[in-house]
Amino acid sequence: DRAPRTLTLEEQSLFALGRLYYRLQQPDKAEQYMKRFTARSDGSLEGFYYLTLIYAGQKKYAEALETLGNMEKLRPESMQIQLLKANILESLGRVEDAEKIYQRQIETSPAEPGPYQQFAQMLLKNKKEDQALTVLEQARTNLAADEDILSMLGQVYRDRQDFDKAIQAFKDAITLAPTQLDSRYQLGLTYAQMGDALNAIPIFQSLLRDTEQSASSPGFDPAM
Repeated sequence: DRAPRTLTLEEQSLFALGRLYYRLQQPDKAEQYMKRFTARSDGSLEGFYYLTLIYAGQKKYAEALETLGNMEKLRPESMQIQLLKANILESLGRVEDAEKIYQRQIETSPAEPGPYQQFAQMLLKNKKEDQALTVLEQARTNLAADEDILSMLGQVYRDRQDFDKAIQAFKDAITLAPTQLDSRYQLGLTYAQMGDALNAIPIFQSLLRDTEQSASSPGFDPAM
């Protein structure tokens, strides 16, 4: 492979302006500068990436898929690009096409949590709860379940009033990430929903202590 050429000062300035206007949520200006950048930079991957995000943010999904196609040519095996593509396809209502991408990413990278999480989120959004549970449990089986996946799994089980499985999922999430507060809160909420005050109250009390300590720690600025 050829080494990427050094960008000119003009190209770097166009890219910087496009990215800054994107962050300032001024998509028209961001699109203008990023299009000029990609036209001059011989197909910069970063330029196409930001242009795809800009188009997607404006719901210009056909244009987003086109620029994403340019990214695929440059990095055909990139999981990040494929997950972004699945997200855009879902926005277009092409759920089955998005499903195929997620399934392919899970098959090729079974230990990566990202595809499972996005796949399950899409399925839940489309009222496919049973299929979402299968995907989340598959992540657990493949040792790919991180705290976010386990917490999502717990919430799905809780919604189905399968409280024993919900509690176990939240406890597993807490074991993986004991300093994260959300899974502890979700566990307390589950006990409360069950009417189990004896287990719920200590969890909420400990959360209150921890959040109060964080608020009073040195360097905390309440105006931030």
